[in-house]
Amino acid sequence: MKRSTKNTIIFSTITAVSSIILGVLIFLMIKFDSADMINRIVGAIAIITGLSSLIMGISSIFSATLDNVREYFYTGDTVEHSSARKLIYSYRDLKMTNGISIETENFNDVVKNLGGDFTKEELEKVASLEINFFQMWGLLQSKHYLPMWVFDTASGYSIVKLFEGVQDIIEYKRKYHNPNYADQFIFLYKKILKRYSKEISECRLIEQQPKAEKDITKNESAKPTKTDI
Repeated sequence: MKRSTKNTIIFSTITAVSSIILGVLIFLMIKFDSADMINRIVGAIAIITGLSSLIMGISSIFSATLDNVREYFYTGDTVEHSSARKLIYSYRDLKMTNGISIETENFNDVVKNLGGDFTKEELEKVASLEINFFQMWGLLQSKHYLPMWVFDTASGYSIVKLFEGVQDIIEYKRKYHNPNYADQFIFLYKKILKRYSKEISECRLIEQQPKAEKDITKNESAKPTKTDI
C-alpha cells in the first residue's frame, strides 16, 4: 500500500470519528424543543457525514488490499519471475539429490557434470530477484497489507520450494554481509510453514513419489466422480 493511500485512510477515519463525536455532543447539549431544530439538524448532518466517511475509509482499506493481491499475482506471473523460479527449482533439486551449495568449489563445473544448465552467476542473479520480490511481499504481509489467504493454493508450497532453493544463498549473505538479509522473506516462509503444515506435508509426499506413481495419482484424481457423471 502506498504511503499516500495509507495517510488518506487514516485522515478519513479521524475525520469520520470526529464528525460522529461532534454530532453526538450537539445532540446531548441542546434542549429538545422547536427552537433548537437547527442545532439538531446540524448534529444529524455531522453524524451522517461521519458515518459516510467511516464507510469510505473501510472501503479504501479493502480496495487497497485487493490491489495488493492483484499486483502480487500479476507480477509473480511475468516471464522474468517464472524463468527465475524455474532455475531456482532446478538448483533445489540438485541440492536435494547431490548435496551441493553455493559455496561448493568449482560450482559451475559441478553443476554442469550433474546435468545443470546454469552458472553460479546466473543463479545469484535470479536468486537476488526472487529474494527481493518476496522480501517486499513478506513485509507487506507482516503489516497486514497482504492477506494470508493468497497462499492457500499452490502458491504457498511454491514459496516454500523457492525458499529452500535459495536458503544457502540467504545464509551466506547473512553470515558474511548483512545479518538481517531477507528477514521478511524468512518471516513469510516460516508463517506459511506453520499455517499450511498439513498441506505442505502432502505436497512433499507427492513430490517424493517416483514418476510412475505420480502419474497414477494424477490419473486417479482426474477420474470422474458420481457427481461429475
